[in-house]
Amino acid sequence: MYPALKVSWALGSSWAAPPGAVGVVDATFVVTIALSIAAVPALAVALRWWDRPAPRWARPAALLGGMVLTSIGASGLWTTWTDFFAGRLGPGDELVGLLVYGGWLVWGLSTITVSRRLQA
Repeated sequence: MYPALKVSWALGSSWAAPPGAVGVVDATFVVTIALSIAAVPALAVALRWWDRPAPRWARPAALLGGMVLTSIGASGLWTTWTDFFAGRLGPGDELVGLLVYGGWLVWGLSTITVSRRLQA
């Protein structure tokens, strides 16, 4: 969800955009989109659609990446939760936090799950 939001903000949409994010194409934009694009071939390797074993480095890389994504998602959801109840969020910010950090959490847990299927 986060890459889709970043693209919509870069194209001029102001829906749920933080101040100063509309129309910005910076390093974080490029990295976010590049990582999202890299995830597609990584998923193909992980699922082994062509019945070939995954490379040896794939399992630890997927496990580490999944743990990083899960920690980002969990900490972001926790921060959104505490900020919501402390009244520190603007209108609609809780929805953005849920979509963005919930997406990172699901992506991380999915990556960890797929890493378990890879050969050691």
